[in-house]
Amino acid sequence: MGWKDTSPSRHGGGLHQYKYVACVLIMISGAFILLEFEAMTALRDPQYEPVTAFRGPQDEPEKQVHLRSIFRPPHLDAEHFKPRKIHYVTLADNPREEICLTGASIYTLSKGQLQILAWNHSTTFFDGTSPSSANSPRVGDFRAGQAKKIEWIAHYILHHPDLHEDDVVMYTDAWDVAIQTDMSGVGNTLLKFTSGRRGIIFNSEPSCGDSFELLGGYGDYLRSRAAFDVQLQPDAPIFKVPGPHICRQMLIKSAMHSSMGGPNWSLGSGGIVADVKSLRTFMQRVVQVTDEQIERHLADPNNVPLFEGDQISFQLAYLRFPEINVMVDTKSEIFMVTSYMTTPGVVERMDNANGCAPDFYKDGAPSKHSWYGHTPMILHFPGDYKKFWTSCGDPMAEILKSKVSGKVMWDVDRNVPIPIRDVCPVYT
Repeated sequence: MGWKDTSPSRHGGGLHQYKYVACVLIMISGAFILLEFEAMTALRDPQYEPVTAFRGPQDEPEKQVHLRSIFRPPHLDAEHFKPRKIHYVTLADNPREEICLTGASIYTLSKGQLQILAWNHSTTFFDGTSPSSANSPRVGDFRAGQAKKIEWIAHYILHHPDLHEDDVVMYTDAWDVAIQTDMSGVGNTLLKFTSGRRGIIFNSEPSCGDSFELLGGYGDYLRSRAAFDVQLQPDAPIFKVPGPHICRQMLIKSAMHSSMGGPNWSLGSGGIVADVKSLRTFMQRVVQVTDEQIERHLADPNNVPLFEGDQISFQLAYLRFPEINVMVDTKSEIFMVTSYMTTPGVVERMDNANGCAPDFYKDGAPSKHSWYGHTPMILHFPGDYKKFWTSCGDPMAEILKSKVSGKVMWDVDRNVPIPIRDVCPVYT
């Protein structure tokens, strides 16, 4: 059986999705009101049995998990730490010119240097070792290419000698982002999320549609013939949850562990902020989840596909290993991911119908999240919204390109500089 992705692009969905947005927002808001009411009531009254209970897949009464047992402060009791150096990291196997804006923004606004993994089709890691060949039969497949991110990030995080466990890694996708503010204080932002403790922040997306909501044979497999381990907190039972219910578990986990905001809520892997020690532990779990699926595929290749893309492995590790302090940036304080939920009025001078307005980044002024008044550090344009990147990137490039003459990015695998002007002569 072939496992060709026949689904629409990420975060697209066409006009038919807009008519559902208001209804979805109302339903989610109502659900959170009920969840918060029941959680607070349970905290005040130990005899209170919430109306809402999350059950195991077979609805066995003894496996009910009541809200009073799963709601907790939005961080684990992880150790406190003081951030050291910030490492700005991306993965870019194709030497495309869009990366110049990412490198120029980091240098100009954050006084940092972009470190690039897998640059220009690198076949070896920085230490001369090579990645596995698990995806080699599908090397030309777009989504198999996405899966490279897991191996490259994991090897870098686990083995690079320049990383101290108290350093902070700021990972972003390479080509479809507009970095509009200084990110040198992102370590303090991490501490604000975690109340001064170690932890990881992922960008938020409108749904888990990059995996469990996909159309075609691969999505059908995830929904109809697959089940995955879910443990929402360290002392909770482990459930084997069928694919159709994984997205619901994602919503529950986000509500439990993150300060819910909007418009996006589901964990996405296009943006990560973490202390090195936490990210090392988490990436080991992501690799474990991926390897287990590879083993299932090798045992039954006609019926069990390899995971497509990287995001599903991050999502399943998030749901399965609660001992790691992981949160989702639901208020887009760091990462503002464009989606069918980012309708006009959500972000100043930018929306999902037109991209950025002509006065975007005028005089270097960034756009704020209108709901909360803060300024997202990064605007991200994945999937169908990549077409809007130039409307935001071009005016930024006009301001930044003259400030990076002679500056370089860094090829992590080859350990050599990458002059920005060599990739983009216009930045001379």
